[in-house]
Amino acid sequence: GPFQGLLSATAFVEELRRLPDATIEQAERSHALYNQFEEAMAPYKAALNIWVSRFFGNKLAQEYLTRVGQDYVEEIRSGGKDLSPQYREVITKAAEISQEKRLFHWDLEFPEAFVDLERKTWKSKGGKGFDAVIGNPPYDVLSTEELGYDVSQELNYYKSNTFYIAAVRGKLNLYKLFVCVAMSLTNRSGSLSFIVPMTLLGDDQARGVRSSLLLNADLNAVESFPQKDDPRRR
Repeated sequence: GPFQGLLSATAFVEELRRLPDATIEQAERSHALYNQFEEAMAPYKAALNIWVSRFFGNKLAQEYLTRVGQDYVEEIRSGGKDLSPQYREVITKAAEISQEKRLFHWDLEFPEAFVDLERKTWKSKGGKGFDAVIGNPPYDVLSTEELGYDVSQELNYYKSNTFYIAAVRGKLNLYKLFVCVAMSLTNRSGSLSFIVPMTLLGDDQARGVRSSLLLNADLNAVESFPQKDDPRRR
């Protein structure tokens, strides 16, 4: 589809991987290649920003993507000069939302983890993703009351996206969303290690994430770290 062109753009990444930075000339070449890569990725990032911005107040985003069809990446690359003012505003609004919400597209930021750079094609389903994902996600509940600001758009986005379906049972704890993302970013033979609340192991509201882990991953170990007031620490 419209994203096929980004496969050729990943040639910059392939050269970057092979180029040492032992000399000033090589470092300058690396810098130039990275800038070229960023420039080549820009319209694809903008296209994904439009897609996500539908959930954050960009009212005509869906209509724009439907009306323009397969040519929307090219329209973005051209600056939208052939678009109506209202559709140009869609592109501008998506860029603003991207800055405000800090939208991040893993496969475009790290194509080497998702694209076979030598063959210029997508990696197989089992090979896509990172070899290791490690983290200590926040445990807060995604709610306006607990975070102190309006998160209704974020809630709508997560609850409307089947990607996060395992996390939306009960309270929407942020760590559950992080687990869903981490699982999607780890390749089939990779390793995932997270520090999470013990509630993941038995709480009914974490049942969806727990089931997803048991069905889609091989559990290697569970380490329990006692709290400060735990008598086992005495």
